[in-house]
Amino acid sequence: MADIDRLPTHWCGYEGVDAVILSTSRPEIYRKLATHSAVVQALDEWVRMGGRLVLCVGARAEEILAADAPLGRFAPGRLEK
Repeated sequence: MADIDRLPTHWCGYEGVDAVILSTSRPEIYRKLATHSAVVQALDEWVRMGGRLVLCVGARAEEILAADAPLGRFAPGRLEK
């Protein structure tokens, strides 16, 4: 999807989804997540209930996985350079 506004705002919106893969090649999309906390909360609940989230962060890891970033909560640990 090219627009973060299309992601579900409730965990049950991911029913029937095997995995969500987020690529950060277009960071302007993910910068909008701060204003879409319901989307992040829905993803978080879905992952905690067994959903699979794959983050492809590459060179943008420091920005995307920062502790205060919307997707930072999904980092498997503290990011070191």
